[in-house]
Amino acid sequence: MIARHGLADWAAPWLIAAAVTFNFGLCAVHTNLRGITSLEIIAVEAMILAGAAALGFIRPDILRSPWLLVFLLQTSWLVFLWVARGEAQLKPLRDAVIMPLFILVGMSAWRLDIARVLLRANLAILAFAVFEALFVDNYLAACNVIDYFISKGSTPEFQRDISGTDLFVSGIRPNGRFLFELPGLHRLSSVFLEPVSLGMYAAISSMGLLAFRRSMGTAQLCLGLLTSLLLIWLSDGRMALGVLLLCILVAPVIERMPAWFAIFIVPAALLTGWTFTLLGLGAQTGEGTARFYTTMAVLSQIDFGVLAGLGGLGLPSTVDTGLGYLLETQGLVGFMIFWLAPILICRDATGPAKSFIYFLSIYFGAGFLLSGAQFTIKTAPLLWFVLGHAVITAYQRAPQQQRTAAGDVVAMAN
Repeated sequence: MIARHGLADWAAPWLIAAAVTFNFGLCAVHTNLRGITSLEIIAVEAMILAGAAALGFIRPDILRSPWLLVFLLQTSWLVFLWVARGEAQLKPLRDAVIMPLFILVGMSAWRLDIARVLLRANLAILAFAVFEALFVDNYLAACNVIDYFISKGSTPEFQRDISGTDLFVSGIRPNGRFLFELPGLHRLSSVFLEPVSLGMYAAISSMGLLAFRRSMGTAQLCLGLLTSLLLIWLSDGRMALGVLLLCILVAPVIERMPAWFAIFIVPAALLTGWTFTLLGLGAQTGEGTARFYTTMAVLSQIDFGVLAGLGGLGLPSTVDTGLGYLLETQGLVGFMIFWLAPILICRDATGPAKSFIYFLSIYFGAGFLLSGAQFTIKTAPLLWFVLGHAVITAYQRAPQQQRTAAGDVVAMAN
């Protein structure tokens, strides 16, 4: 199979699966065998990134060169910040380089049927979610979720008893589920251990399916979108649902628009948030609309130190604002690279690449306002992998005269 389809085509789905599931596996070990340290988690993440680099760099060519440049810019900038701050912060570096590395992986695995991969992943993750719903005690016996997150240092000790269970702290909403309350059903997490990432995954999967809808059968597309919607409901993911609905609404419209126009989506999202808070709409504390106010508070506290990547925002946490997290950890330069690089490199994209650039901009426009969860290694590799695959697919479908100097992609692979 490897010889027939190529190493990247065989290995890439397994690498994405490893990124999705490794925390579930480590949590099971932590719960039943021995404690897992944060250093061991970092080591596994490093191996996943190293695998992505090996697959992405395996065939350097002119098509990959912009993403290699992004990788070098990100690493150089964050190493500079390490020196300037006098502190090496690995997580921002990890969050940054996932983008170019997994785009390169997606470009390398160009023979894959991405729709089939996404549909199979949906069904497998749904099966785990159903098991969690029906046998939650067995699920928690296998994985003591809250203890794992506390042990690795990402969750404070005081949150252990908030939900009254061993689920992640957000597994049970204090005021009940937002999407169609069902008695006894908590916010499911499946293999992601926490519900936000399950919702994010489902949004990304639906974005990929919509981008490649022209090459799919109607039944396959409907099944994929229905399973994604079901996962969003099970996770009670409000932002994920909003992203999915927006992508469905704009899908027919963006076919008539150039890819570079997606550059205006994030500013439009921030302007919407600013208008919302200016008019005093919605709740200003708690969840939901309160996150608009959190993000606007971030913008009001920006000074030169924050823009330079050298100062903090003075907020207790940036978990509810992707913009705040990115500015606090990478500064304005890091934010600009992360936001603009994919759009500018794909400014002339067509087909699934153009569609996915728009969907991705909607995803981050919402995330910058509402959540920092879109940077997690559990879901971000899939997001950028799909973009890379869409880029190479659009290149393959372009007329010969429109292709770059890299030559025919089939010739490159053989």
